[in-house]
Amino acid sequence: MAAEGLLAEKERLRREQEDAARAEEGKRIRKAREEVTKREQNVEKREAAARLKERELQGLEREASWHKKMWEKTWTEEKANCSRREAAVVEQQRLMAEEARCWKEKREQLERALAEAEARAQETRCWRERLDRALAEAEAEARAQEARYWRERLERALAEAEAKAQEARCWKERLDHALAEAEARGQEARCWRERLEHALAEAEARAQEEVRRRAEERERYSRQDYNQANQSSQPETENVPPDPILSRWEYYHLAWKYFLGNETLPNTGRLKHTDVPWPVLPPPNIGALSPDDTMALLSEKAIADFIFAPAILGETAKKKRVQEVILRFHPDKFSRWQHWIAPEYVEVVRGLCNVTTNYLNTLKCAV
Repeated sequence: MAAEGLLAEKERLRREQEDAARAEEGKRIRKAREEVTKREQNVEKREAAARLKERELQGLEREASWHKKMWEKTWTEEKANCSRREAAVVEQQRLMAEEARCWKEKREQLERALAEAEARAQETRCWRERLDRALAEAEAEARAQEARYWRERLERALAEAEAKAQEARCWKERLDHALAEAEARGQEARCWRERLEHALAEAEARAQEEVRRRAEERERYSRQDYNQANQSSQPETENVPPDPILSRWEYYHLAWKYFLGNETLPNTGRLKHTDVPWPVLPPPNIGALSPDDTMALLSEKAIADFIFAPAILGETAKKKRVQEVILRFHPDKFSRWQHWIAPEYVEVVRGLCNVTTNYLNTLKCAV
């Protein structure tokens, strides 16, 4: 297209130059003819003027010839320039086609590399999902085993207490039967009855005390483990792992295991807001904190520092931790252990759970 435009422009310039030359030449010829006519009419009077005009005409003809030669020379040079420009355009088109071919090859290579990277990423995600499912199944199995262990211990304790109570009831029935047969014995029989009833009361009291002691011992052990796992300001012992930041998340899981184990204990309505495992690093005196102090402790920065420690966690691990903690304080989960909280602390714990959930949703959007 560019070459055809150049040729058309050349042809137009040539035609304009030819038309201009012909017009100029015709004008001069007409003028000369008029002068010749005048000279023919006045040959005798203007002979000298005619010769002068003839010389002028010859000069004009020479000038026209010179102009024609110059035009032909200019036209030849312009034609050569156009040929060179056309060759340059062809070369430029060739270079552009070569460059487009190179870019097309590079694009195909990049698309192949992206396809391979996507395939590897998909395979990595599949293996990661499999590993996460395996870990979740292993953790669920461990939790179920822990719950079964404590349930079996409690059932054995209740069975022992029931056996002792049954034995005491047996002795009471025997004594009633003996008293019915020997009611005539009077004071001695009543004395034995009172002594047996007293022994029965003591047996039942001992059974209830044994159950209560075992429940308090389990609760105390669970709180001691949670406090030892989170009080990083106390001196380390040989049993504490060398990296408390990495173990903090494991102890938090352990604290939740013990807390959820309360469903097997007769301590309904006895827990406070400080007994809930909140997702922050608790101070040494957490048991003495008021609801307002606990609210101040649950800040967005403190929750982020606790969940996202250590700083080398990847984006996927952070999202997974945030989602796991959100599920801990979901309204459906809260309704599961709400009856463990003392009535005067139920609304306090509900408000703290809502605040914690709001902060966790903000962190989830920011990750």
